[in-house]
Amino acid sequence: MNGMLKAVSAVVIVLGGGYIGGLLASRYSVRVVQLRQLSDAMEQLGFNIGFMKMPAATALAETGRSGRGAISSILTYASEKIASGRTPSEAWEAAMHWCSGKLCLTDEDSEILSVFARSMGIGDVESELSNIKAASARLKLALSNAEAERDRMSRLTRGAGYLGGMLAAVILL
Repeated sequence: MNGMLKAVSAVVIVLGGGYIGGLLASRYSVRVVQLRQLSDAMEQLGFNIGFMKMPAATALAETGRSGRGAISSILTYASEKIASGRTPSEAWEAAMHWCSGKLCLTDEDSEILSVFARSMGIGDVESELSNIKAASARLKLALSNAEAERDRMSRLTRGAGYLGGMLAAVILL
């Protein structure tokens, strides 16, 4: 009976370590999803500004309404701040700060958005569209890097979780 209890305990500890590793690995997957959502939002924003001829605040609000999750919240919050009199750059920074707990973006990803926000709403339609295209291109590059990092780091993190669980099981039992 005592041996069976130890074996079951060891399995639970190893699986717990694997679960913790999986939780840590999920952050990489969420980053990929959020970058993909940002890239899609940029395309929608370009359509709203270029084809629909919406002003920046309205285009952000419409794009935010058509999306979901933290990215949609950022767009909606930024559009509300622009409508209340803040500059697009200030509004974007406030929105990023407001949603920072929900985001899994790196500093480099956030910098892409900051550079985008600095030029947003200060030019004509053509300069807006070129700003959106530039941000879109940078986001797509960041997305491909994030996918590679997710593939590499997810395996490593999960493996480390299982190994940590095995080590804890050996030490405790």
